[in-house]
Amino acid sequence: MTEGSQIFLLPISTSDSTKEPLSPVASKAQDPSLLSNRLMIEKQQEEAEWESINGLLMTHGFKPLCLVKGAD
Repeated sequence: MTEGSQIFLLPISTSDSTKEPLSPVASKAQDPSLLSNRLMIEKQQEEAEWESINGLLMTHGFKPLCLVKGAD
């Protein structure tokens, strides 16, 4: 690797690859509590992935990342 080269690592979620796509009819028929549970589980998985990434960043001397939602 030459001097001044940078390596950028982007998070890749593998959790989506195991999900089966839902048809619009099936998603409307789901119980709201099941949908909220699924969203909560997905959020927890995403948080765990970011914790892992931040741990790697800090191991290599970088500051952890914190994501914020944009105004738009």
